[in-house]
Amino acid sequence: MIFAVIRRTQGRTARARVELDQRWDGEPAFRRTVTIMTCVWGIGLLAEAVLRLPMIYLLPVDVATGLSGLLQIATFVLLTFYTVIHRKLATRRTPAPPTRSPGAAATCGGQ
Repeated sequence: MIFAVIRRTQGRTARARVELDQRWDGEPAFRRTVTIMTCVWGIGLLAEAVLRLPMIYLLPVDVATGLSGLLQIATFVLLTFYTVIHRKLATRRTPAPPTRSPGAAATCGGQ
């Protein structure tokens, strides 16, 4: 789920999509981070649904409707906050892929 969102928001060009797909295929740490974030979002959304059910059956319609909207907003704010923090921590732990200068590619090919 999260990888689809990443690909949609950050993969606006064909090159960006290819780079994301290469990261997914070649970087286990990236895959692990995205998988963990997906699991946390899934658990968070399931918890929201579980909390919403008793509200619907036990509270008056007006109150349940208002609380339901607040619960949805709070859930998305918390999950988004988690995602930002987790991404920053994961980025700090994962070394950046090596970059090659254009001159380095020419020298490697000549050897």
